[in-house]
Amino acid sequence: QGSEQININSNNETTMILDKVLNLCCADNDTVSTALKVLGKKGKKNDNNNDNDVAATPAKQQQANPLNRNNIVKLGTFTGKQTKYENTTWKKMGAKPRSAAETLGFTEETWNSGEWHEIDDYHWWDFSAEQKTAVETLGWTEAAWEHKYEENSWADLPADVQKAAKVAGFDATMWDDNEWPSNLDKYWADLTDKERDAMAVLGYSKYVWDN
Repeated sequence: QGSEQININSNNETTMILDKVLNLCCADNDTVSTALKVLGKKGKKNDNNNDNDVAATPAKQQQANPLNRNNIVKLGTFTGKQTKYENTTWKKMGAKPRSAAETLGFTEETWNSGEWHEIDDYHWWDFSAEQKTAVETLGWTEAAWEHKYEENSWADLPADVQKAAKVAGFDATMWDDNEWPSNLDKYWADLTDKERDAMAVLGYSKYVWDN
């Protein structure tokens, strides 16, 4: 009972209880101080661990979330614009690409059908300024529209096009030798989703592919 009273945090109930128990047992000041210091360090360590867990949670959630942008890139998917929206239905297109399609004369019915449209007979140099802006909004380039990049060597392919070619089954040698992978020897409807997306990146559509 004659031991000196130790100042402790009033919010730390565990420390207060330990203080009282040690004092009742007639422990000397050094024993009480040592015990409280040990408890304090342990508490701080646990607090730090909790802080680390909280800080790490967003990263863990990000890694587990399949919709995270980084994960989408890693999965090897292509954007709507990269695929020229060829495999996207009218209602799922954004307002801007849908407006571009309307400029080219498409309606919901003609777009979703994937069949021939008069714009398919145009060459790149036949487009009016407005039409050219529209096809570019949909993701088209002159190389994709005119020759499906077949006049480009493998080394000269844009990164997304080369990636699409790999997904479709090409390698550098096959591409440069104009050798087609056997898995593409089928109608558009029989291609896998990945193959259709890849060929759309290269500039193919249902109508062009099947005809």
